[in-house]
Amino acid sequence: MKKQRKRSPQKSRHGTAAAPAKQPNPMSRRDMMRWIKSGAIAVPILGIAGYFGATSVQARMAEADLSRVGNGRPSIVQIHDPQCNQCQVLQGQTRRILRGFDDETFDYMVANIKTQSGVEFAARYGVNHVTLVLFDASGDVSRIIRGPVQSNLLKVQETSHING
Repeated sequence: MKKQRKRSPQKSRHGTAAAPAKQPNPMSRRDMMRWIKSGAIAVPILGIAGYFGATSVQARMAEADLSRVGNGRPSIVQIHDPQCNQCQVLQGQTRRILRGFDDETFDYMVANIKTQSGVEFAARYGVNHVTLVLFDASGDVSRIIRGPVQSNLLKVQETSHING
């Protein structure tokens, strides 16, 4: 009987032994079930996040539509600079107060002075940022509130404006 010689690995062009070709491991049943479970959890979460994201974008777009002033409902327009801390404080105060009202009784809008329409709106009424301009149902200015004010005073003024 002849002895069989062990073969050495094939040498590559560079003189080193070539690594054996790796075969992809097939996905086990357990791995497949984990993947399906993760997907079943992720799809509703992504759907909910997408819904709230789209709703938020729509709300921001509606707030930026300054043409709604004088549409038959009282309106509150904040002249706003998104980089201004006082503007953000005033916006937070206003939003907290307005949560107590039905959305059908008034319109809340934001005139962003970083946009052309916001600059034009502020110039038309002669106001700067950190200001609320309150309009009656026909679009006439009824009151101007400048700067963040005490929350209780702001609430009284906005409530009296909305309730007419």
